[in-house]
Amino acid sequence: MAAFRKSRNFLKQLRLLTGLRKMAHSSKEDDVRLVDILRIYNDKNGNSQFRSFKIEMKGSGTIGYLSEMVHCEGVIFRETPADYNYSWHNAPRRQFIVNLDADVEIEVSSGEKRVIKQGEIFFVEDVAGKGHYSRSVDGRSRRSLFIPVKDNFLHGNE
Repeated sequence: MAAFRKSRNFLKQLRLLTGLRKMAHSSKEDDVRLVDILRIYNDKNGNSQFRSFKIEMKGSGTIGYLSEMVHCEGVIFRETPADYNYSWHNAPRRQFIVNLDADVEIEVSSGEKRVIKQGEIFFVEDVAGKGHYSRSVDGRSRRSLFIPVKDNFLHGNE
């Protein structure tokens, strides 16, 4: 936790997380913006796949755009080493993951790989089946946030 407090870029990273860096200073209340979230899930055969879903944010005047409240269990702070190479594994729970300061490469069952960039949010829910493979990118350590969701969280792709 102390490492996160010492980071000069922590507030900048949180602004990236919330998308505030890209938002106008004011919005009309009838304006809607969508945040695209990459999802890692299992198909009916237990193979991990990529898909995305959108979270709607509505104009909230001078504070920008806000989504509806997503009820979560808490926040877990994580740091992975520069040589991080985590073989096939399942997500421990359904959760958002936010890359704060580095990228991560994720591979799913089909062999498809995607790099999830610093500041991007993704959602893992492949809690059974083959799982996914995670690797560091460019030999960089990575700080991230795990945000476990409540069991009743629906993202529209169920």
